[in-house]
Amino acid sequence: MSIYRTLHLSSTKLKALNVKIAAIESIWSLYFLKSLIFLQLSNCKIVDIHPLKFCTNLKFLNLQCNLIIDPAPIQNLKKLITLCIDGNLVQDAHNFAYLSSYQKICKQNTPSIQQTNFNKVISDIYNLEKFIQQINNNQLKLKSFLEDKKNKANYFLNQQIQILNKQTELLIVLIQTQEFID
Repeated sequence: MSIYRTLHLSSTKLKALNVKIAAIESIWSLYFLKSLIFLQLSNCKIVDIHPLKFCTNLKFLNLQCNLIIDPAPIQNLKKLITLCIDGNLVQDAHNFAYLSSYQKICKQNTPSIQQTNFNKVISDIYNLEKFIQQINNNQLKLKSFLEDKKNKANYFLNQQIQILNKQTELLIVLIQTQEFID
């Protein structure tokens, strides 16, 4: 992997780390940072957080907006006070069961299967399809209505011409009308 995608650190005395490089995918060098107390790795592309299980002194951990599916590797961080893990791909609420002892857990935007109501989404799509179908039907009805009005206007016009022909001996009758727009 390139240096831009892997975080390389070797200082074992580092206490705080705030990374603002969105291209980071691997954090395996954190294995050596056992003295870390504060770690901010938000808005990266991190999937695997197994190296964090060795950072046992962490008190604050921000992993917001990454690609994490399984938060299990951080369950042994007994000193952790604040954990921010929202905006990840964690899908099951049971993955958070062991995190209940933490004083502050930021996980409000992480969906679970139980929170996702697929029936409602499907229902909304079905209702949208019905709405579009009604619009199409209304367009057909409007076209039919206009066609009917045009036919009635032409019929009325023909009747008037016939009446006019019977009452006069004119050879040419010029009648101007406005066309209906389809």
